[in-house]
Amino acid sequence: MSTTNPTRPPGAPGVDAPASPPYRRNTWQEAIAEYLPERRRTPRAFTWIERLPLLAVLAFLVVLALRLRNGAMIDEALYINLGTQYLDGPPPTRSDTDFISGAPFLYPVLAAGLDGLGGLWLVRLASLASIVVAVIAVQRATTALEASRRAGIMAALAFALVGPVVMVAMLATFDGVVVMLLALALMLGLTRAGLGSGAAVGALLALAALTKYAAAPLALVVLVVLLVAGPAGARRAAAAAGTGAALLAGAWLLWGDVLTPGLQFTTTGRSALGPTARPVLVGTLLVTAGLLLALAVAGALRRPRAELAGARGAVLALALLGGGLALPLAQVRLGEGVSFGKHLAYSALFLAPLAGRELAAMSRGRLRLLPVALVAGVALLVAGVRSDALYHEWVDVSPVVERITADPQPGTYLSSSADVLAYATADLPQIAWATTFALYAEGEREIRTAVQEGRYQTVVLRTASTGNPEQDRGQDVLVAALDDSGAYDLAVAPFAVAEGSSDRWLVYTKE
Repeated sequence: MSTTNPTRPPGAPGVDAPASPPYRRNTWQEAIAEYLPERRRTPRAFTWIERLPLLAVLAFLVVLALRLRNGAMIDEALYINLGTQYLDGPPPTRSDTDFISGAPFLYPVLAAGLDGLGGLWLVRLASLASIVVAVIAVQRATTALEASRRAGIMAALAFALVGPVVMVAMLATFDGVVVMLLALALMLGLTRAGLGSGAAVGALLALAALTKYAAAPLALVVLVVLLVAGPAGARRAAAAAGTGAALLAGAWLLWGDVLTPGLQFTTTGRSALGPTARPVLVGTLLVTAGLLLALAVAGALRRPRAELAGARGAVLALALLGGGLALPLAQVRLGEGVSFGKHLAYSALFLAPLAGRELAAMSRGRLRLLPVALVAGVALLVAGVRSDALYHEWVDVSPVVERITADPQPGTYLSSSADVLAYATADLPQIAWATTFALYAEGEREIRTAVQEGRYQTVVLRTASTGNPEQDRGQDVLVAALDDSGAYDLAVAPFAVAEGSSDRWLVYTKE
């Protein structure tokens, strides 16, 4: 419903001039304005009243994100440690950068700088700010795409209330930043008309692809959306594509030797680091983002606005659905469980506009907002449960750190959690950390030799599977060698990694 406030009362002087079109404002906005003093009912006040639904969505997101608590994740520690090497030295070696899924001198340096100012909490808050910006960009992009503010708000709601989006919002990795870059490119491509803004879209997409290599195919999705639905689509898509390609080519000429190994290891030539059965991955997709996917499919099948009717609308819907399913389906095909949950945040970005179209249509029915409220309630519940579960997939190393700092013997320490432990013990320069993954790759003989030579002062392991059969075989050899060695003994009795868990920490020290 809406009310009409004529700009000039009937019968006022000047009736021979053409009347201005009436200003139409939603009834709920007028109702809220009634609580304001007359002098406060200004256009600026109504602007803020109009923003209240989006502010409510952002408030839900922030509350859901800030409730998440856990120690540093391995990726968080890895990026901050690497960035610290760039900032403080010594410079990282090829072995430090060859396994990074983005340019090692971009996000890691940013994360290390923020960590130096305010610790892990500040780096995570930067991710939260990035996701907040992404939600606003999704709202504006969808408003332009659907020519409907209602659809924009619904898309923001659909995007914000997804478990992986909430989880990424409190994760000190490049995912929050890359989602923001893609969302800003999508918004700029749909809300601006000049060639300059097209070039800016290309720059944002190139930066996203450099920050995380897997964002490159998603950048192509943004270009397709811009081509089909953006103002002056073909010219601006060409400007965006040309700018992005030029920047990526320049980056490749300057830093190709640094970028190539990581690109091949993590993206183009990747093998499953955490082999997972395909039915398990599909189940995770449906449980975590099934509601959003169903809404997006329904929105894709719904007739779009007249300007996008026919083939253009079909291409747009297929592009958004394809962008939403690209990363999860690639991992399902590979049987890769690592980062599967995080990558669903990228899926949500492209599925949200279609879901917003469907929710907007639902809210215009006979029951109006009731179906949307029910959907939002379910989405909120699932987002809360799934974000909490995803945020506790890694263990907190604090109990191990307490035992190490109680008696920090100098030397090299070995662990499968080396990156996290190195971050947590950064103030103990007498301790250097080595990862078990590199040792296991050298074969069983080298593992036994390392133990016989007493190469490590302390070895920290977990009894649970690493998720990789080859790594598990290496760990079995290492544990057997440590148990048979007269040089090492358990410093403390094995203790649980978390309350109620059968997984145990094993801390061996050299006698």
